[in-house]
Amino acid sequence: MTTNKIGIAACAGQIEQVKSLLNKGEDPSAGGNYAILRASGCGQIEVVELLLSDTRVNPSDQNNDVIGDAVENGHTNIVELLLADDRLILSNNDCEMLICRAAIRGQIHTIKFLFTHTKIDLSINNIKLATQIACEYGQESVVEFLLADERVVNFSRYEYEILIVMAAVYNNINTVKFLLNYLSSDKINLSACNGKLAIKSAVERGHVDVSKTINLCGDDIKQAIQIAVEQGYVDIR
Repeated sequence: MTTNKIGIAACAGQIEQVKSLLNKGEDPSAGGNYAILRASGCGQIEVVELLLSDTRVNPSDQNNDVIGDAVENGHTNIVELLLADDRLILSNNDCEMLICRAAIRGQIHTIKFLFTHTKIDLSINNIKLATQIACEYGQESVVEFLLADERVVNFSRYEYEILIVMAAVYNNINTVKFLLNYLSSDKINLSACNGKLAIKSAVERGHVDVSKTINLCGDDIKQAIQIAVEQGYVDIR
């Protein structure tokens, strides 16, 4: 019950109530550091600061969900505060999780901040996965930012093409349009197997608008449709 009281007060930003509970001897780390988890996810930076001042609090508890919730909800000021704390320990998998959670929710400002911080492992694999997830969830601003990163020059043609497949599968027509306009012909060749897969996946799921968008974007893609039709994948009229 005490854990719930602290968590509720922390989430609501009731800093005096949190102080009162702590002064009565309540443990701020109770329930797997539940209080700071709730404060972080709800964007209550003053409460987060208060809780971090207590040495009993572990911001890396709960598989780093404290910073994960802040990232997902776009509370960049809290993300910055947590990253400055030496108790926050991030593995490569944790960094991947943070970038991907931000990508899913389209938290472009938080992603930009993460890319500036030395604690965040910006391996090419983390960037690739985040870009694919952003395409899946239709977060064009995130996709554009990630593709502009200098490390993306190491993407293979297949990896570029699979982004369109991901967007097509999930019916993110604006993302498909963006990718087709953004990616030059030396980066994608949609007359190859991934072009067929994008068309096939979109049409099989009833995403006709996506398939028509791809159809209208150049000879290579028209050829991909023709090949797909000939092989019995789709019937586009």
